[in-house]
Amino acid sequence: MFVICGTLAAAAEEITVTGIEAIATTATASVRPAPGPKRTIVLPSLDYELSLSAFCPEGQLPVSTSASIADTRRKLEFGEANGEKQASTRLTVPAAQIAPVVTDNFCSAGEQQSLQTLEVTGVLTAQISLRCGVEEAQSAYFLNLPLSVQLVCEDESQVESLTDK
Repeated sequence: MFVICGTLAAAAEEITVTGIEAIATTATASVRPAPGPKRTIVLPSLDYELSLSAFCPEGQLPVSTSASIADTRRKLEFGEANGEKQASTRLTVPAAQIAPVVTDNFCSAGEQQSLQTLEVTGVLTAQISLRCGVEEAQSAYFLNLPLSVQLVCEDESQVESLTDK
């Protein structure tokens, strides 16, 4: 769990700046056990849910907003909920857009002491932009939100039984 600005979000990152509040879920990826304590893991496609709230200056409304992770981009429309302008989306980042992760003592084959789950923060970053305005008055806000992935080591006995078939 990652905490910024004293606001807590379960299994999510959250950050607020003037104009935008954003929350992103933590993606999950299964990893097969491999020999050796240190290894490079090539991640699969990852899914992130983004929830945004717009806080435009008095008298201005959200004109446009977009969210991107790596080369995956989406334009969003805001709706009204509880008096706030809110939007949400799901972005699936293809594996080809994600750099490998280097781990130490995680999911090592035959090692009883290796970690079975590992959360890695900052694997990717969501870039979010918001433009607020009325006729002649415009303002823009930008936010970079670090994203996490929860690596889960597959059970070695289940992996062996699947490959034996």
